[in-house]
Amino acid sequence: MSEWQISIPYRSRSDSLSDVAEAAHDLSTDEERAVVRHLALAEIVGGSATTAGELIDKLEKATPAERRQVLDDARGKAGLPDTETVEARERVRRASHTASVKAGTDHRPLRLAYTESGAIVDLNERDDDAAREQAREESRRHLRQHRAAERAVEAAAHAEHERAVEAAFRRELPPGFPL
Repeated sequence: MSEWQISIPYRSRSDSLSDVAEAAHDLSTDEERAVVRHLALAEIVGGSATTAGELIDKLEKATPAERRQVLDDARGKAGLPDTETVEARERVRRASHTASVKAGTDHRPLRLAYTESGAIVDLNERDDDAAREQAREESRRHLRQHRAAERAVEAAAHAEHERAVEAAFRRELPPGFPL
């Protein structure tokens, strides 16, 4: 089974669900953005959560099967295939890749080994999977660093704005006015 996530973008747990839907534009893929928008909309229309924090708590309290159902419902409303279909397609893709390797499209020498349980595994395929996972992890790491840098800039701009608003407010007060 693949690892699926439901990413809820928010600045504060008290953000409204419409703010969550708006913040979805910060997510990395079109699928994630669509799923979060539909998840937030479903909660606005017929759910019990009204804030980002309540939605997060609701998802955390749900069982894995319930979270999978929530994700599948949101994916369906977004016009995306459910998670089981995606996983089945990935299994077919991997099986097709293995078949093509065995058919001779991979010109590397065949390397086989026994696992501890005695199964025969293709070491080239295992190495390819490890390289793909490493590349995905590196991509995620770069994305997290980029987002952190963006948030730092946004936080600094917000703090500067707050200071400017406070300074303007203080300038409008009469001299000696207690705060």
